[in-house]
Amino acid sequence: MTLHDFYVAIGGDYAAAVSAMGDEQQVVSRLRAFPYAQDYAGLLTAMRDSRWQDAADCAAAISREAEALFCPGLQRAGDALAEALTRLEGDVLTLRENLAREYRNVIAAINGVTN
Repeated sequence: MTLHDFYVAIGGDYAAAVSAMGDEQQVVSRLRAFPYAQDYAGLLTAMRDSRWQDAADCAAAISREAEALFCPGLQRAGDALAEALTRLEGDVLTLRENLAREYRNVIAAINGVTN
């Protein structure tokens, strides 16, 4: 899959990503580093241990990185979960599942990028 195809698959903005990061190689480099960030694992651990502020911080970090990578679905899911965890309101488990689904979609798409 090309980088352009990646952004189509995740509903992101290819042109904005390339413009913001300089060139396709920079975008691909950042995308390939994303799965190695510890924020998602930290989120799951913090939620398991009922450390709600830590979990909110991890969700917010995922959202910020998704924004920087122009991955809008993952950004929205991270924002929604971070807000719910901060306020301890809403269906946190459903929001966590939404984030997990978006995260898996982005990771799968990253793994499919060939350039």
